[in-house]
Amino acid sequence: MPHCRTRRETALCRIEQTAGLGSGILLRSGIRFSRKGGPSHDENPRTTRNRSAARQARQRDLQAMLHDRQREMQSVLQRRVRRLPSDGPAEGYDETEHAEADIQEHIEVALIHMKGETLQRVREALVRLDAGEYGYCAECEGEIAEPRLRALPFAVRCTACEELHEQQTARERRFAAPQGFS
Repeated sequence: MPHCRTRRETALCRIEQTAGLGSGILLRSGIRFSRKGGPSHDENPRTTRNRSAARQARQRDLQAMLHDRQREMQSVLQRRVRRLPSDGPAEGYDETEHAEADIQEHIEVALIHMKGETLQRVREALVRLDAGEYGYCAECEGEIAEPRLRALPFAVRCTACEELHEQQTARERRFAAPQGFS
């Protein structure tokens, strides 16, 4: 990618490669991406105001959704923690029942841990929202689609960049994995 100098250009080059486009097509097309939402064009003030109002409404909706998700995760965590069995011995259990209870407890603790991580990601998304960075891809700085944010509120990449990231991560894992015995 010799013509790709900035993060934006690198992201566009990756998208070109994934889509099988010729090198530099997206860059030569003159599409400019602004931090505040998709391709930028010279616009009249009315269009800019309308876009700004729409952007603010989107941010309010996303903020409400994030706060709802945060409350939901906190509630789920509190219920799960209350349901954890006490550390006291369970009388009347045979060896199999003890083993099964241990497995269930380990599963419950793993679920609590996963929910806690999700809650932390939602909190980080709220911080990004307050900083004006929420809803924008960390790679190409384009706007992340609202359906993606509703499904995965802590998403930091758009779908295209996430696919590229996952492919690269899979490639790195494949090369880092031991190749077996020689």
